[in-house]
Amino acid sequence: HALLIFYPGFFYGIGNSFATVHNMRFEDNLYANPFAGLLSGTFAVGIFFVLSGFVLTVGYFTKKDDTIIKRMAAKRYLRLMLPALASVMIVFIILAFGLNAGMEGTVEKTQSLWLGQLWSFTPHLWDALIQAAQGIFVNAISDTGYNPVLWTIFYEFLGSFIVFALALAFGRSQYRWVAYAVAAALLFQTWLFGFILGMVLADIYVNKRGIITFFNNRLTYLLIPIAIFLGGFPSGEITTTWYQAIKIPYLNDFQNITFYVSVGATLLVLAVLALPRVNRFFANKHISQYGRYSYSLYLLHMPVLFTVCVGSFNLLVGQFGVTFHLAAAISFVAACVVLVGLTYLFEKFIDAPSIRLSSSWSKFFFSKTSNKN
Repeated sequence: HALLIFYPGFFYGIGNSFATVHNMRFEDNLYANPFAGLLSGTFAVGIFFVLSGFVLTVGYFTKKDDTIIKRMAAKRYLRLMLPALASVMIVFIILAFGLNAGMEGTVEKTQSLWLGQLWSFTPHLWDALIQAAQGIFVNAISDTGYNPVLWTIFYEFLGSFIVFALALAFGRSQYRWVAYAVAAALLFQTWLFGFILGMVLADIYVNKRGIITFFNNRLTYLLIPIAIFLGGFPSGEITTTWYQAIKIPYLNDFQNITFYVSVGATLLVLAVLALPRVNRFFANKHISQYGRYSYSLYLLHMPVLFTVCVGSFNLLVGQFGVTFHLAAAISFVAACVVLVGLTYLFEKFIDAPSIRLSSSWSKFFFSKTSNKN
């Protein structure tokens, strides 16, 4: 997203409704490059969805206990909504007090039409509350104006309940693979496809360990660059032969993106599961401990970019005459420093308490249900 502020052509190409000029010599080379997945936020979202399908069902496949699914389902709304609500309230305060004043000047300097279309409305407290409590769960686009990254919550919430339903209905059945195939066939044109693939990986990981063992070889390392290539499927016009060659003709651009990004994300997760060295790296407590900050980081990064990053850039270029690229680099570093601190505080005082509250609600709900029965 920082690159989209300063170099939007790398993601959308040049000459469309999001990017009209080059700000860097190699911007065209970055667009639709086979390694564009390394810089793609879309690919990160695809991984997030596949991991969700995996994490939400792997415990069930391990213990075969329906209660695991039911408890997760009971707390899912509060778990997602409370931190999202806090992030929307932060954005409301930013907009109400005009703390995003640097955005307009930055748009003029970078010509990022992507940035120019965001936060271009008058904030209203009631609208913000409704958007966070309801809108993001029923609409993937129009109800995410305050914090644009919340478009994923619609898919995260719906995808969660799809895999919950599949697990409860078919999790113990020998025909569950048919159910997976039907679900995949129905959803492969949407972001929900990743949840199904993640669930399949979880089932394989627990019940078909031979398949994971089969991929424990050096050739599996090739899945990583293949995954990155697929994850970088361009969001704008397809101008390169390698992506043109794999484009599915009867799918539109959005459907091609969701399909290939989901497949790429699945291959990457499979490689991490199957390759012992890679697995041990991510399982290391010094690495895995940062996972608890991921949701907080995700919710906060746009508000920080749209205040600290764009404000610093506008000041450096406009008032101090710093060159474009140096100002972009300094502004990005400044935003990262602020983001690290805010993420730590958000996780401690917002996200972690939200998890505890949603878990308490789930226990309370099931205790009441048990008493009635």
